[in-house]
Amino acid sequence: MDSYQISVIVPSYNVEEYLEDCVDSLINQTLGINNIEILIVDDCSTDRSLQIARKYEENYPSIKVLQHHINLGSAAARNSGLELASAKYITFVDADDFISDNVCKYAVEKLENTQCDLFLYEYDYYSESGKKYPRNPSARLFSSEYEIDDIQLFPEIIFATSVCNKVFKKDNVRTIRFEASRIEDVLFSTKSLFNANKVFISNRCKYFYRKREARGAFSKTDTYFSDKTNYQDHLMVNSKMNDLKLKHPQFAEMIDWFNARSLQPFLYNIMGNSLFSHNEKKEFFYKSKQILKSIQLETINKIDNPVARSNILAVQNSVFFKFFSRVIILKVKNKVCRTGRRTLNITKKLFKVSSIFFFVMLSQIFRLFPRYRNVWLVTERGDEAQDNGFSFFKFMRENYPEINTYFLIDGVSTGEKGKLKQYDNIIRYKGIMHKILFCVADRLITAHRGTVEAWNYRLYKKYFGWLAPRQKYVFLQHGITKDNVSDVLGKENTTFDLFITGAKPEYEYIKSTFGYDASEVAYTGFARFDELHNVQSNRTILLMPTWRKELAWHGSKEERERSFQISEYYLRYQSVLNNKQLDELLSHHNYKLVFQLHHEMSCFADHFTSSSDNIIINNVKESDVQNLIRTSSILITDYSSVFFDFAYMGKPIMYYQFDYDEFSSKHYRKGYFDYKRDGFGPVISNEDALIEHLRTVLEKPETERQSDYQKRVDEFFVLRDQENCERIYNSILHLK
Repeated sequence: MDSYQISVIVPSYNVEEYLEDCVDSLINQTLGINNIEILIVDDCSTDRSLQIARKYEENYPSIKVLQHHINLGSAAARNSGLELASAKYITFVDADDFISDNVCKYAVEKLENTQCDLFLYEYDYYSESGKKYPRNPSARLFSSEYEIDDIQLFPEIIFATSVCNKVFKKDNVRTIRFEASRIEDVLFSTKSLFNANKVFISNRCKYFYRKREARGAFSKTDTYFSDKTNYQDHLMVNSKMNDLKLKHPQFAEMIDWFNARSLQPFLYNIMGNSLFSHNEKKEFFYKSKQILKSIQLETINKIDNPVARSNILAVQNSVFFKFFSRVIILKVKNKVCRTGRRTLNITKKLFKVSSIFFFVMLSQIFRLFPRYRNVWLVTERGDEAQDNGFSFFKFMRENYPEINTYFLIDGVSTGEKGKLKQYDNIIRYKGIMHKILFCVADRLITAHRGTVEAWNYRLYKKYFGWLAPRQKYVFLQHGITKDNVSDVLGKENTTFDLFITGAKPEYEYIKSTFGYDASEVAYTGFARFDELHNVQSNRTILLMPTWRKELAWHGSKEERERSFQISEYYLRYQSVLNNKQLDELLSHHNYKLVFQLHHEMSCFADHFTSSSDNIIINNVKESDVQNLIRTSSILITDYSSVFFDFAYMGKPIMYYQFDYDEFSSKHYRKGYFDYKRDGFGPVISNEDALIEHLRTVLEKPETERQSDYQKRVDEFFVLRDQENCERIYNSILHLK
């Protein structure tokens, strides 16, 4: 028998559209496919799922396909996989989901090194539309990485009921099997959790749970309240969870919290559900009451929704008829409120459409004047003039003044006001003229998705696009795309008529992966790259990390502040800024280091300090980033695409990547660019090595500092002249 480090069980039923994504994520695991036993259990699929699985089986010896000749459900499929799993560790991946490439290796290492029985890692919902879905209370577990000896100290772990974002020690689940149910995970997960002596929690790898948003396509959990069987299954599971209190009384409060929170929605929905008879509703109520009757008020108060809390109290203290009447009254009130909200939303939409209509009509008058014909409208974020948008605007005003090119900006810094003074056609962002020019423009040109729009572009085109049939939407980008952000910038999620790229591999990747036609993607080089030739550098090292989505966007302001102050991101960079060896190195070579945060992290700028006179912490909103890039001699970054600018100029780069696994699983999905294989400098993961490499670079003559990576640079930037803006102009001009 082959010796595998981990067995992955994949129950599969009619998932031909998604199965390849799932299996590919397993094949690409950094642990190596030869160390992973993949058991695909086909549960009598009626589409091409079995054929797809068989093809993988033919090509990979470690992939085995099991076939059910009748449809038995995912519980039976998982049990079939468990019977054959041979590795010390076991995990499950649903066939329509996928995992980050470090899951298997990282989980096995942690389980081996910590002697934990269970590895629980972060999950997120994957939506092709980019829509965000709320997570249950277990999401709080993943603020950091740690071991748990006593799960009672982390009661929200009871809601981590999926088996998919867990890796189990086989010995810990040897006697547990899945029970036939639509929610078969719950009891298996809970029993394995209660059996575990220690649990390891990780936020450095991720499980992606796919939300099927196509018409007629649903995951099981998307149809809970419209299927009668789900009510019966849930009541059965809640009852068996309640029974576990006899064997595990120490976890009674956690079980009560789970039962109260999960059973309440079914109690509420069943009362007005025509699928159930009066007697069935009554029976469901009294069986639920039996489960909920002894739950303490302190536990009930953990539930966020006040209506849900009052419903549980009502179940405890009411007979069926009283509770039934209460819920029906609540439903009537909710329906009235929803009707009111719908009316308000319709009113708002009508107001917005009428507002657009007003400006569309007004713009027709402006079209009578020559300066409002042949209009190209350009912007960046709306409050900046230092990127591809402004570079292209300057080029157009200086070289093609016959085209009425306008630039949108508002709330600029003092330095940017000086740059803008020498140019006419500067328009206030989101002002009246923005809306008028948006309507008359032949070309809408932006460095950031959506910022050029005076209103939602799809809404505008739907109702008024016929008035501007020649209008085209151009995306200049603000940084070279290296990651798989097709869920944001792919053709299905944008309205771009032209996608400008800055490098040859990027162009090929966008064209082949993002869904655009060849005519909708152009390799021209970036507009701002025209200004990166013959630049005089000063004795400055630029330390410029990119942002972290989970720190900048997740939670309330207070929660973000707390998370940031204990984050590895903050602690690592604060340490570098106060490194004594770095200070001595800068003094010895007469260099300054400028620390420049990403725009999205500017709210945390005040937390960073340095005792060194050689280190400058820049004001994010006041600094001229492009000038800083042009004039700095050396770049230290983690993943910021600004390193492409430095590579283009032939300047040395260091990648300080102390959190690669976590970043690649949480921030963006990996694209075509591999830092070690394709990067333009060394990848460094610890501070001492970073300072030591910087010392090596500073001791070299400037002409030799980047020579080791020049071949990669030349192959990446095939176009390296000062004609990028001209190529962009021609690409835009010839749009059909």
